[in-house]
Amino acid sequence: MSRAKIAIVDYGVGNLWSIIGALRRCDAEPYVVKGIEGGGSCDGIILPGVGAFRSAVENIDPKSLLCNIEAGVPILGICLGLQILFRSSEEGGGRAKGLGIFDGHVTKIRHAAKLPHMGWNTISIMRESPILEGVPDNAHFYFAHSYACLGIDSGYCSAVSAYGERFVSVASKGNVCGTQFHPEKSGLPGLRIMENFVRMTR
Repeated sequence: MSRAKIAIVDYGVGNLWSIIGALRRCDAEPYVVKGIEGGGSCDGIILPGVGAFRSAVENIDPKSLLCNIEAGVPILGICLGLQILFRSSEEGGGRAKGLGIFDGHVTKIRHAAKLPHMGWNTISIMRESPILEGVPDNAHFYFAHSYACLGIDSGYCSAVSAYGERFVSVASKGNVCGTQFHPEKSGLPGLRIMENFVRMTR
């Protein structure tokens, strides 16, 4: 079986080597792209967790992403990459428009003693998802964020975490999924997430 070719979208900020290394450990073939090509040109797409919401959205062609989704290409959003999949965000003031794959709004975490939410935290699994296969409830993952979607009762919410208040930590909808944490920095549970995503591409 040939190795899955996974495109990692580069928003122009941040180090992508952790994701590249994790994918290689999963026997995938990662490569970095500045923009998303037409439907079916790769086996999977990762929207990484680096950069700012507005600039990240501006660096993605929504039509190309939707073309890939409609072609059945699995999409994984990590941290910021998950947030831009929602309808909008209040990061940077006002309400910045997201890609609208998930019908939710990203807000600043309230009632937290300190921001950003930085370090290890657990997830509580709400419903089954291919990206969570083999991941135990209350598994620990590494988080680094100040904003999140609080719509935990939505149909796309697969797992929640709590920091000041509960927020969506895993979202899933068809071949699109996302994690508010960084699986590439989360040891063995995170590697299982990455393995699950690579498996979704085959």
